[in-house]
Amino acid sequence: QKYFHSLLVGATGTGKTVCVQSAISGLEESTWTSLTINMSAMTSSGKTQEIIESKIEKRIKNKFGPPGNRRMLTFIDDLNMPYVDTYDTQSAIMLLTQMISYSQVYDRAALEEKKDLIDILFTACMNPKAGSFMV
Repeated sequence: QKYFHSLLVGATGTGKTVCVQSAISGLEESTWTSLTINMSAMTSSGKTQEIIESKIEKRIKNKFGPPGNRRMLTFIDDLNMPYVDTYDTQSAIMLLTQMISYSQVYDRAALEEKKDLIDILFTACMNPKAGSFMV
């Protein structure tokens, strides 16, 4: 069975978050776990990585995933809210892009070490009329 990352876009009050939370509550607990991250203008890439890494564990060598050989649905709410820095980037979103595109992240304490991410699925919601438009 294949799973895909998703992005829900809509105006305030259209039920994006409620729809995703309903889907999360319907997941089978023996095979799925979930993580919700609410983005804001103060969300940094370091904090985002710290939150995600707090919910995963080492499986084999450099492979990391949710505990108990389950899959993890990571819900990012208000994806476009992190602050745009002086380089016109949003570091938290760039970190998520790296995680989704390459299924890996670098260890911040030892940059030569890569952590391969397995069994992590991302879904996000955003309001196209709020926050940054650089997603």
